Amino acid sequence: MCETESRLFLALPEEYNIDTASDCLSQAIEVGDVASLLLPDKSGELSVMAEQASSAGIAVLLDCSSGMAQQHWGDGVHLPGGADYYQRTRALIGDNVIIGADCGNNRHLAMELAEAGADYVGFSDIEWPQNDESIIKWWSDLFEIPCVVLDGVTGDNAVRAVGDGADFICPNDEMWESPQKAFSVITDLMKVMKAK
Repeated sequence: MCETESRLFLALPEEYNIDTASDCLSQAIEVGDVASLLLPDKSGELSVMAEQASSAGIAVLLDCSSGMAQQHWGDGVHLPGGADYYQRTRALIGDNVIIGADCGNNRHLAMELAEAGADYVGFSDIEWPQNDESIIKWWSDLFEIPCVVLDGVTGDNAVRAVGDGADFICPNDEMWESPQKAFSVITDLMKVMKAK
């Protein structure tokens, strides 16, 4: 099993209240080990949150899941799965930018992207079979490229994600409802992460 410590990968949903979201981010930063913040492709409106995260040492990524990134701001971009998207985006925005991709639960696609040079692979629609290894366990045992659990995790799934060696885990969207909810969700996840 991979012995890395899991960290938080926050992902702001498409629907949000900017003031509430900013307060929730502040709360998450205060109580959690936040590594990165994935923002929807609305750069102008979210620049304040990007600055808020950057000033706390958090990598800011732009969600370009609708297609190839033509440009970037912050520290990098998050793409849909596909080596072609990755290669064309890397050629456009250069080598000094984080580029990760959502591979769904496709193992071949994840390997293809890792081989192409992606900085991380993200998994979603994950199955957590009781008597078999998850895709996270498979990946963390075989590969060094970091993996992100993109499904919003809570409870037993959080325990499993951390135990199976996920490098980064994404809290569920409830954390963006209010600062109080952010405190609750992040505090619970941190307990799981520290208990590993």
